[in-house]
Amino acid sequence: MESSMTNGPPSIAEESTTKTTPSPPPPSISAPRSRRTVLNLTNVATMTRLLHECTATVRNLDLQLKTLFSQRTISRNTSPISRNPP
Repeated sequence: MESSMTNGPPSIAEESTTKTTPSPPPPSISAPRSRRTVLNLTNVATMTRLLHECTATVRNLDLQLKTLFSQRTISRNTSPISRNPP
């Protein structure tokens, strides 16, 4: 287990044997290293976990975007009211 001496994420063999340590944070979607990480995956369980983490991240981003659009719509609709007092 030579990779435990490096600062990178644990190897798949380490990840399957050590269940007591918390898993590393998922790689950023836009990080250049994330593509290499995905291409080097050989364990189906790890692939599935990464897929679920990415899906959760995308859903969270969608919710944040929906909230921002909702606030923008409310702001647009109330803007004429605040400009023209009765």
